[in-house]
Amino acid sequence: RLILWSLDGTTGVATVTLNSPQNLNSLRILQTWELSLVVEHVKNDPKTRCVVWTGSGRAFNAGADWNGTGQQEELDAAIPEQVREHYISRGIGPTPGDLALKELTLAFWDLPKPSVCCLLYTSPSPRDS
Repeated sequence: RLILWSLDGTTGVATVTLNSPQNLNSLRILQTWELSLVVEHVKNDPKTRCVVWTGSGRAFNAGADWNGTGQQEELDAAIPEQVREHYISRGIGPTPGDLALKELTLAFWDLPKPSVCCLLYTSPSPRDS
């Protein structure tokens, strides 16, 4: 699973974890879809009060993984094309060919609930300077 989701039912705090540490959580096409669907769910779920976004491993996110192989097959196996077309017709999900991820960026921007990024950072030791 490339995106992990959990909701604390007591506090209403959702945690979304980018879970591909082997590529520094670079976003594959499937992950952009998964994130779009998570944002849509968060927006409409009355039990979710806020979201904590984080990444597994040593990086939160290293950008997009446009060079990865087998991405279309991975996407087709997880979310069939007719399902994606249905979401796109409702304005949900990344638009094919949108390398800037404009729709996903706007979905984050318009999210009506507070979001917090939890970035893991290890400060360099004095000998690293």
